[in-house]
Amino acid sequence: MTPAPAPILADFLADVQRDRTARTQRAYADVVQHLQRYLDTADMCRHLGTYGGTLLTQEREISGAAGSFFRLFGPGELIFCLPGFLEEPWLLTTPQPRSHLALTDRLLRWLDRRGVVGADYRCAWYEAGAAVRQARQEARRAAP
Repeated sequence: MTPAPAPILADFLADVQRDRTARTQRAYADVVQHLQRYLDTADMCRHLGTYGGTLLTQEREISGAAGSFFRLFGPGELIFCLPGFLEEPWLLTTPQPRSHLALTDRLLRWLDRRGVVGADYRCAWYEAGAAVRQARQEARRAAP
């Protein structure tokens, strides 16, 4: 059984699934689960800094990986980590490549609409948006 996504990701998923076909809803749920796995297992030192990354590693060791990211951090820190979700191996192992890119972009806009971004996270938000655009360009170039 797959663990439920963190509440903020569950809220986002419920919002984007609204009025979608069952197939699209499943694709979106797969991507959100993939994002949750990324947040709970990937090395985040590059995104959160050495202190934050080390703290997350210790949290995973002590309390387990499932839900570890959101036990320590909030949606603002999520923004810092999203560019890594658009890189190897996460983008290459995604269950839904097109939805992966689209939902990452939608998540950024959704967080902004919810007032999460603000001045403290605006630069990270711009960087994450640039990472989405770059990943889309690379996907187009790689497409047959």
